[in-house]
Amino acid sequence: MSDTLLINREHLQSLLDAALAADSTGNVADSAYVLAAKESLSTPQEYQTAPEPADVRQLFEEACKKSKAYKFPLGYMLINGAFHHYSDSDTDSAFVGYRAGFNQGINWERRQRRGQPDSAVQQPAEGVQP
Repeated sequence: MSDTLLINREHLQSLLDAALAADSTGNVADSAYVLAAKESLSTPQEYQTAPEPADVRQLFEEACKKSKAYKFPLGYMLINGAFHHYSDSDTDSAFVGYRAGFNQGINWERRQRRGQPDSAVQQPAEGVQP
């Protein structure tokens, strides 16, 4: 059984500050790791371009290989030397969903960094009954 803990950026920043303050071991590698994490929180990098389709496909295949719950055959069709689709319809459907979720995740992150609320949590327009 695994537990899931959700924290926001401010809480994570506080945890990293506490880890640095409590580091009395003098372990330079651990301190450098925590400092790098603090730096990445203070200056988040936004995706400037859409991910390459080959990169998304590689991540999907890695996830499939690591999965213990689902076994998808990863054979694919090439058309004119380029990936077109997976030969197995279940694998192809899973990939389409994975790719859509991946892109939605990037779009959601961009909106969060810009301070725009997610459309799922926006209030209904005035005069509209929920």
